[in-house]
Amino acid sequence: MTPSSVRMAVQCIAVWVVVLLFLQGAAYAGQKKDIEKFNIFFENAQYDQAADFELERIGGKRQDKAKLLQSMQAAAALRYCNRLELSSLLFDECEAIIKEHDEKLFASNAASSAGSVLLNDSSLDYKGSVYDGVMVNTYKALNFWQEGKIDLARIEFNRALDRQRRAVERFASEIARQKEEIARKQADGSAPVDLEGSANSPQVRRAIENTYSNLFEFAAYPDFVNPFTTYAAGLFFMSQGDYPKASTLFKEVAGMTQGNAVVMGDLAEADGLQAKGRHVWVVFENGSGPVKEEVRLDLPLFLVTSQIKYTGIALPKLVLRENGCQGLSVMDGAQVVGSTELLSSMDRVVQTEFKKRYPAILRRAILSAAMKTVVQNQAQKQFGDIGGILGGLMQRATTIADTRMWTALPKEFQIARVRVPKSGVLDIETAGGRVFSVTVPIDGSSMVYVKVPAPGATPFCSVTPMNPVPVAADEERPVAVAGPMEGPDEAHGEEIHSHQDMEK
Repeated sequence: MTPSSVRMAVQCIAVWVVVLLFLQGAAYAGQKKDIEKFNIFFENAQYDQAADFELERIGGKRQDKAKLLQSMQAAAALRYCNRLELSSLLFDECEAIIKEHDEKLFASNAASSAGSVLLNDSSLDYKGSVYDGVMVNTYKALNFWQEGKIDLARIEFNRALDRQRRAVERFASEIARQKEEIARKQADGSAPVDLEGSANSPQVRRAIENTYSNLFEFAAYPDFVNPFTTYAAGLFFMSQGDYPKASTLFKEVAGMTQGNAVVMGDLAEADGLQAKGRHVWVVFENGSGPVKEEVRLDLPLFLVTSQIKYTGIALPKLVLRENGCQGLSVMDGAQVVGSTELLSSMDRVVQTEFKKRYPAILRRAILSAAMKTVVQNQAQKQFGDIGGILGGLMQRATTIADTRMWTALPKEFQIARVRVPKSGVLDIETAGGRVFSVTVPIDGSSMVYVKVPAPGATPFCSVTPMNPVPVAADEERPVAVAGPMEGPDEAHGEEIHSHQDMEK
């Protein structure tokens, strides 16, 4: 190779490195900035602004597979500004995308994700986690239940439960596909690395322990099950008179929640061990769920060998966020008649799945680093130090952890159950001293749904009437009105289309 051709080749490499640095950096910075902006709106209970921000990002591509995360974020925010029809429509489209990803997962080979090993997982479309799919169906069910669309609510609760049952099979297929991908890359010689030895090396293990410390020291939920989804489904089926199914679901939740008093009371009622009566269930979405941050395990330039200018891996780390408040007190007049208590930790649901995924994430990161190091070494041999430095810069630019996740989920779910007040009015007080009143039906049971995403945020509240239970003729029957902060979809001027399931 002549000196001029070498210079030209180096210049070409330099141009590609600069372009790659720019594109990778811009894409990653843009993703991070967008998630942070949504979180600011959402944590301040500015749900309209949060929803509109994501809807603008989606534009006219709501069924685009690349827009799954934005659609889930928008659909959740739409729930809490009572734009329920558009929320359900978006959740429908999210489920269709998740289903398409699942079908490809079961049907195809590993080739389609091979590019992510050479670059990074954030270069692929966001496919959603197991708990994402479960919560999509759960929220759709709650939307329809609130709107009185009982048949559609039943469909979605059954889908959520079925998705939980199939989660183990889906996860096993995903991990098998990733192992196949890793094996192919090792077999073709493009990544000469001892994955198991590297993943278990003292240096990597020490760095992991320092970085993740007590992250995995928690009581995991079994097999991707979210206790809130199971409980909400049990409550729904009990409200519809399907006591055997409700009993089965409440028993599952009781086992996961170590005898939560409200769950045990619901189970006793479903089993006919106590009289059925009129109650108000208060469901409290407290705080905000985890976010992911990037952790880099880098080795300094020129210290690896004389031939390698950079090597390192980037991993995601879960960062837990705050409660909105410690809990809610429920008052009938001046008397405190109940307090919410923990039902389900969404943090634990996310941590459970993250822990199961982590070995594959680590090994893919090591494999990716090995492949890029081979490319860097070839550049060093071919073009000297300039090629090695450019190769190192390219490797550094493409070593990025995938920190995308559905951040609109709560930190935890709390519940309380109280008798229906004769006045039809309950006062709810947050641990921070904020009090608001809720009007509920007195001729039957109902569910009051409260959300406080962060300390100081204005509480969201909605009321879902359940099937009425007959009352004595001399009891008053005030007209039930919606809880505070509710408004019709039409106020926002969206074009609302009929739900897909309505046509079935």
